[in-house]
Amino acid sequence: MDPELVEGVRLFNAREFCESHERFEEEWMVEVGPRKWFLKGLVHTAMGFHYLTHADYPKGMSLLRSGMHLLDGFADDFMGMDVAGFRAAAGRCRHELERLGPEGAAALDPGLFPTIAPKG
Repeated sequence: MDPELVEGVRLFNAREFCESHERFEEEWMVEVGPRKWFLKGLVHTAMGFHYLTHADYPKGMSLLRSGMHLLDGFADDFMGMDVAGFRAAAGRCRHELERLGPEGAAALDPGLFPTIAPKG
């Protein structure tokens, strides 16, 4: 996995979503081209999960959708990350959150939160 992702990934997988967002954002601000857009997708996704775990369903779902949209189209191993696995897991989580709705989102099975893994 590209070194720029390692700390943000560690924080994301520890469900420290706001801190993960901050780390990805630091990298996003200095990147250019496709890497910048990919990091922006991770920034939005991490912040979406932060809001969702802090009972702000509308803002969380909006950022989660935006983040997932930004990650669409990237190679399954972009920046050494298992992008395909992450998209699939985040998609399952998003669909379950949509099914539960704002009132039921707090009951989301914590095992449904996606994790980020290296590709390979």
